[in-house]
Amino acid sequence: RVPSGSFPRAAMPPALREDPPLLEIRRRALRRNGLSVSRADSMRKGLARQAYWPEIAFRVGADIDRDRARDADEAFVSGEKRFLLDRSRDEGLHLEAGIEFEWDLGEVAFPDDSVDLSRELRQVVSLRDDVADEINQLYFERQRIRTRLTSSDSQANEEATALYWRAREIDAGLDAWTGGWIAEWRRSRETQVPAKR
Repeated sequence: RVPSGSFPRAAMPPALREDPPLLEIRRRALRRNGLSVSRADSMRKGLARQAYWPEIAFRVGADIDRDRARDADEAFVSGEKRFLLDRSRDEGLHLEAGIEFEWDLGEVAFPDDSVDLSRELRQVVSLRDDVADEINQLYFERQRIRTRLTSSDSQANEEATALYWRAREIDAGLDAWTGGWIAEWRRSRETQVPAKR
């Protein structure tokens, strides 16, 4: 009986499937994780455009004026004394609304947020390096395993099996970094190869 995860003693593990170019794997992984060079460029351009955006203020005002007055006076008219009472009542309503645009064009030369952007870009570059380093390590470990499995030295079946499954594990990790692109790449390559007669 063959133990689980092993191959018959006489048989060796199947050959490892072809890998896409490392450069394309890295490019796909960085883009999928939002660490592409275009992201940094768009952040810089966005900050430069922000300097041309005005600060907008919308103001509404109302001026209500009420004036009430009483004025008393006397008059002697036609031999009679008359008391006069004057009342005035004035009301006024004045409304105003306005929109103000204010540009700080000094930010075109040196935006206020440029220091924060520089800090964020340094973090993005650091993450890019970490992701690229991880992918390089996985990729070249898989290539070393491929070389060992195809070498002329006869290896014990157990060692070959362990190498084969480690290579499959690495392959799954690389495929995860690219969001399944490696598996799609292999499927497309297999469909392009003409059937052997």
